[in-house]
Order: sequence, then structure tokens, then C-alpha cells
Amino acid sequence: MAEGAGSIPRWVAPPAPEGARPRMTPMVSNTLTDKKVEFVPKDGNTVRWYICGPTVYDSSHLGHARTYVAFDVIRRILESFFGYDIFCVMNVTDVDDKIILRARRNYLLKQYRDGAPALAQVIADGSAELAQAQVKFEAKKTALEAKIAAETRSGQKKGLEEELHGLVYKHRLVEAQGAALAAAQAGEITDASALLDKVGDLIASKLDGEKGAGVRDQEIFRGHAAYYEQEYLEDMKALGVRPPDVMTRVTEFMPEIVKYIETIIANGFAYATTSGDVYFDIRAFQKEHAYRKLSYAAATTAEQLAEGEGALSTGDGKKHENDFALWKASKPGEPAWDSPWGGGRPGWHIECSVRTPSAE
Repeated sequence: MAEGAGSIPRWVAPPAPEGARPRMTPMVSNTLTDKKVEFVPKDGNTVRWYICGPTVYDSSHLGHARTYVAFDVIRRILESFFGYDIFCVMNVTDVDDKIILRARRNYLLKQYRDGAPALAQVIADGSAELAQAQVKFEAKKTALEAKIAAETRSGQKKGLEEELHGLVYKHRLVEAQGAALAAAQAGEITDASALLDKVGDLIASKLDGEKGAGVRDQEIFRGHAAYYEQEYLEDMKALGVRPPDVMTRVTEFMPEIVKYIETIIANGFAYATTSGDVYFDIRAFQKEHAYRKLSYAAATTAEQLAEGEGALSTGDGKKHENDFALWKASKPGEPAWDSPWGGGRPGWHIECSVRTPSAE
């Protein structure tokens, strides 16, 4: 078994490069050792900094502001106080299940609205989807409550409880739309367009289930991502956050991503399924390496796993529950790129892994 297999590997501080000028040395938290260590750049005074960019499926929120303002402050301190030369690269996730679903639903909802449906039609469509959403919520809630009651490990129990809290919180948004439908049925809302403004998510979900597979124009997805990418950049500019030196997008590096996945398969750490998906084989990797080096003590919850895999994933052909998708076979209504496994797109976990030529 290779060094570190099945246990936390030993961390060794990198040597200071020759010719590096003396300075006050910043300290950084090392999650592998759970201690603070000296910050030692690989290339003398140059710091190559990669920042994971946003998944551009909707408008930025307070969490984006907190994240990127914090990055900007640290970047400025490293440059202005410590004197490092920072080369900053950011990658924008512009293909993802959230983007696909939101783009498709927005497109179908616009078509629905342009058709000027009557108030009665909006009420009927919204109520039908509300009933389905309620059934799904109750089933998920009951299953989670049963898992919490049966779980004996405190860490896993806490994760499940947080997942339940999130489920209940999100369902409140559905309940608010249900209240709007009830108000319309009571005659308190008499304008179809006004009701659509309040129950658009329910209508869009219903339309997507009925017509989503027929959305085939890839520009619908690309245009959606481009719109929110530009909105994000404008928000960051308004906050005074400096732009990265280089900004890349996932869709610009599909051949490199495919080649990278092929290498992982060749190394024995991933497998393709008959459905055209490719999964990272965690157990095979753990035979030779320590897994989760950056958060070794953490436990993956079902919510976190589902968030990474995406709402459009099927999980068909997985060898183990926690294996995650590197490549996802695209179904009708989803954008696709060519690969040895068929038309598909990268999984969320691989989208920031390929070293791009622009970052050299």
C-alpha cells in the first residue's frame, strides 16, 4: 500500500526557493495538519492563485459578495503589504444541471406567458404542480426523519438534521406560491399576469416536466449563462472587487476535460457505465491514496452529494453510493459535447480540475 493509503499522509513544508527575498512571512491554515504553517510560494515571489468562479444560473447573492470580497481583500494584502506578484485565474462554471434547468424553465415560462393564458388556466396549472410538490416534499421529509431517528453517529445525524432544515426552508417558497393560488381562487387576485409573477416557479416546473425534453437549441443554455455571468461581473465591479488576470469557462475546454477523464480511467480510478456516464471510483483511489486531504475529518451528507451530482443525474451504473460523476450522458433537452462515451457534459466535480493553457 502506498504511503498515506487509508490514513492522513505526512505533510512536509516546501523549501524556500533560491533568490527569494526575505520578508515578513504570512501564515496560512493547513487543513491537513490542522495547524498554521508558513506560506511558501512555489515560484519565488510569484503566486499563482486559482479561484473557483460562480455557477452562473441566477443572480448573485450575499454569499457571492462575502466570498469574492474576502478573496479580493486577501489578494490586495498579499500584493500591497507582503509584496507578492499575484497571477489570478478564475474559472466560471457555465454548464451545470442548475443552469440547464433554469434556462429551460425560463424559456418555457416565457412561451407560456406570451400565450396570454387565462386566469383559470394559470390556477389549474399551478394547483396541479403544487399538489405534486407537496407529495414529493412529504415523502422526502418522512424519509429524512426516519434516517435521523435511526442514525447513531453524531456527525452524520447533524448533517441529516441540516438537510431536513434546508428541505423545510425551501418548501416554504412552495407554500408561498400555494397561498397566492388560494388568493386567486378566492378572487383576491384577478389578473393572470400578476398571478404568474407569484407562481412562476410552479408553472415552470410543470412545463419543464411536460416539454423540457423538446428544448434543443443550445444557445438557450449558453445565452442564459452569459447573461448571468455578465451580471455577476457588474456586481463585483460595483463592490470594488478587482477582476482576475485570466477568466476561463468550462465550455471552452471540453477536449481537455475529456482527455483528463480518459487519463483517470486509464489510471484505474474511474469507470464508464453502459448509459454513457463516467464515475470516479473512490474505493479504488483509496487503495493507494488518502482521500479528502483538504477536509479529511469531514463526512459527506446525502444533501452535499446530491448538490454536487445535480438534479438531472440518475446514478445509473454507480458501483458505490459516494462515487461521483466525471462525465454525464446528456438526455433530450440537455446540451451535449462529443466524447468516447457518447454525447454528454462534465460532472460538477471535474469542471475546475483541468489545467488550462491560459493559466500558464
